[in-house]
Amino acid sequence: MKPGTKKQKKYSPHCSICGKQYDVEIDESVMNLICDLQGWTKEYFLQVRFAKPICKQCVADENERKKITIIESKIYDFQNRIGDDLKNAELNNFELWNQTSNELFQIANDFIKDFLSWNQNRKRILILSGNTGIGKSHIAVSIIKELIRYRVQQSMFVVYSDFIRDYMASELNMKANIISKIKLAHYLILDDLNVQNRDIKFEQQILQSLIYNIHGNHTKAMIITTNMEREKLLRFISEQTEQTEDRIRAIGEIYAVQGESFRTRNIIKES
Repeated sequence: MKPGTKKQKKYSPHCSICGKQYDVEIDESVMNLICDLQGWTKEYFLQVRFAKPICKQCVADENERKKITIIESKIYDFQNRIGDDLKNAELNNFELWNQTSNELFQIANDFIKDFLSWNQNRKRILILSGNTGIGKSHIAVSIIKELIRYRVQQSMFVVYSDFIRDYMASELNMKANIISKIKLAHYLILDDLNVQNRDIKFEQQILQSLIYNIHGNHTKAMIITTNMEREKLLRFISEQTEQTEDRIRAIGEIYAVQGESFRTRNIIKES
């Protein structure tokens, strides 16, 4: 044996989880050293070493179960911030019943694929503009769940009107905390964006701040749903500064989607 070569001895214990026998090698020099230091016999060392042996496959399975548990926990936390009508929203239960729904479904898949590519120029802001009831919020929630499954991150669902109302009603020293809390989210949905006040300057500033926050962090994503027409939305975004629109064009996409409302499609209109 060459100097410095480790003397490995093979043992074949039974896995304490699945019961199958598997092979493991132990460096005898390490075993002897530990036994000398602890005053153990080799039999006692092996008894300690294999007190609860677990094969590599069972270790991998357990790690996968832990990963799934963490993902499910994050999705559960995310769902608790969403209304009951959207809690169970997934891409696999989004009904493809007309051209509009098919278009939204394709937009969602393209955004997910692009974001998870980690390409430097990938899109990280998605704005869905369209009439009520076509499935924009369902798609937004579904996308965030898919991103969580790929990389577990803190996520938040914010109804825009509720957010502005809470912001306006809060004390001055709490306003910054409200914004900071939203900015902490890695995956953010700003649902049903619409102008809430006659003085819209501060709303524009808040939106710009959130867009800049995404622009400055390559691991974050934001989805905005709105009933505002594309041109009105762009004016709202860029009225204070054209840089905001430029940043959206650089790292985001705006889709204007129109179609029949899913909620009212089965309502029979009386003549």
